[in-house]
Amino acid sequence: MEMQKISGNPKEISEAFGIPVKTLAQLRWLNRGPKYYKPGKIIYCYSDVEAWLKQFPVKTKDSEAAVR
Repeated sequence: MEMQKISGNPKEISEAFGIPVKTLAQLRWLNRGPKYYKPGKIIYCYSDVEAWLKQFPVKTKDSEAAVR
């Protein structure tokens, strides 16, 4: 049985979601990014990053047409 990873460091989050590591660092500094934890090293829960991303959907003509 394969266990799913529930958390990752900034590099792993960058690879999984396509958010540059430097952008994650800047978002932490600005207190504007996804929730993170710092028990020694910075870690993010994948579910927190997904929830944060869902707060900022990009509206396009195609996505608006699909709603109608």
